[in-house]
Amino acid sequence: MPLSKETRYAGVEDEFRVAGVDGRPISIDDLVSKSERFFFDESGHVSVFEPVYDPDSAGGRAWTWYGGTLYHDYDSKGPLVEATTPLTPLNRGVEALVGNVLTQRAQLVELCEGHNILVVSTHLNLLLDSTFEGDDLCLFTARIPSNAFESVEAQKLGADIALIATHTISPIIAYLLFSPGLKRRAIYRPRKHRRMELCLPYVPDPDQMRAGFLFWFAAVNHITGLIKADLREHRDYADRYQSQDYYKLILAKFPFVIQGIKFKRPSYYLGYEIGSGQEVNVAENGSKAVISTDKGDINIVDLAKAYVQLFSEETSRIATKRQIALLEDFLDRKRVLNVDMSAAPESLRPDHSYIEKATGSTVQCYLEGHQVDELASVHLKFIRSPCRVISLFSPSSPKRILRNLATELDWDFVSLEIVEEDERLVRRHLLEVPLHQVDDYLRVEERCSSPYVFLSEIKKWTKVTTEISNPRSLFAHGTLMDPDRDRLNFGVIVTSATRGQAYGEAYDFGEYPVLIENQRASLVPGMLLSFLSFEEAASKFDAYEGCNDANPVYIRALREVLLPGFEKTTGWVYVGNRNNTLVKAKLKAARRLSGVWSKASQKI
Repeated sequence: MPLSKETRYAGVEDEFRVAGVDGRPISIDDLVSKSERFFFDESGHVSVFEPVYDPDSAGGRAWTWYGGTLYHDYDSKGPLVEATTPLTPLNRGVEALVGNVLTQRAQLVELCEGHNILVVSTHLNLLLDSTFEGDDLCLFTARIPSNAFESVEAQKLGADIALIATHTISPIIAYLLFSPGLKRRAIYRPRKHRRMELCLPYVPDPDQMRAGFLFWFAAVNHITGLIKADLREHRDYADRYQSQDYYKLILAKFPFVIQGIKFKRPSYYLGYEIGSGQEVNVAENGSKAVISTDKGDINIVDLAKAYVQLFSEETSRIATKRQIALLEDFLDRKRVLNVDMSAAPESLRPDHSYIEKATGSTVQCYLEGHQVDELASVHLKFIRSPCRVISLFSPSSPKRILRNLATELDWDFVSLEIVEEDERLVRRHLLEVPLHQVDDYLRVEERCSSPYVFLSEIKKWTKVTTEISNPRSLFAHGTLMDPDRDRLNFGVIVTSATRGQAYGEAYDFGEYPVLIENQRASLVPGMLLSFLSFEEAASKFDAYEGCNDANPVYIRALREVLLPGFEKTTGWVYVGNRNNTLVKAKLKAARRLSGVWSKASQKI
């Protein structure tokens, strides 16, 4: 399936608590360290220009072997594991999205063998169709409720959709997707990058996901269509759309408007969380719930049928007849919804039996048979090879080009750090490559005939370029510290050697140490070396350290070096890559060094 800029995506995040038999929380690091599957930890990635220090992060995102992610998160009760599906193109249908949810849950069950999994919430994300008359409706802003302040600014299209949805279909969302025994309520959250997030209590049943997700997507499309149709009728649509109460104009076009909707400060950072009793009413009374509307009281099932009929055109565009029939079966009471159960369903606890019932296969068989879809593989192309040397130093062209992941992968694009290094300068080109153009970018990499051609080709994706003078010095903390051995083993001439320290922790890997960055918590002693020919030294040292490999042990990065007398300078440092398989394995048993690394024999 070709990816295009018109493609819209959906994704699901599940939040869990994972605890050992003793009740203590289990971290993602503990889970993935025992798995033989592939994981890429964003917090372990090494940026060339500057380290990424996030003191509020417990470890960052771990990208999984099938393109989803695991993320450290917290709430008022403690640490959470957030498991996220790969992006799923909306035109692939709801079935593909639910399949990715089941894969994500099967993977978590496999990782958590011997631990307890407690469910928390399910978050349904959707990219909005926000383009209008050459504008982006998500670039308009609105003030919405926040748990930190009275209100904060967020994208307006998502805010209007949230306001309209809470006043029209919020009881139906509760009817289709809530379960007894869970106290959380829905939060409607407009997010950055054109994203709309529907935060729900954990949704266990795959068929209810199919029906409820389909209904929500159709509702969002219908609301968006009404907004665009209204704006087309007004030449000065921007002034009209900026009104704080614009959503009320669209509400008038709906057959039923829920009465008594009041919002409270959301339990998340921002969003619309209903404080009135409509959702509680549905959660407690199920299909017997009576909803108060501007047209009078109406049974929840009749309200749901009315809106399913209203959204029928949007539903038929994104669903198969079988999926539409499933939604109708729930509304006709041919299938029992969780809200009509007297107690919490057994499926609220994800385990091996849950996966077998949902998929018809054991966890292992289901995961082994999973096919990574095309969109997920776009991300895997980079996280399996996050750092790649495109052009090496050479006598005829003393210019080195390195492609590196920037900080993280995102919903709309892949961020890349292109480092251009020559005798005088080091330039960083930050790229944003839209997902539908990733193959175009990769072709530019593969067909690179010269560094100059490559730099010319990537201009269309370049967002910002920065540069500094090439320090032409290298901080060594292991086998390269001795100038005499450098001359003997590599034929390079060191012109100066100064004692210094770099931020990080050094671990003894036996024949060599590895410097691991740690948010400036400690220092590693070593030597700052300058050379008669820096390009010759860097070229030989890079080859020796394996920096030219696809996912190397070391990445040569620009870092601050502390010199005697409290002087600071910038130098090149070989930083350990925690996403390298060898580094991951050896770090588990390696001894942390407290001083200068030394070995009786430092033979190359």
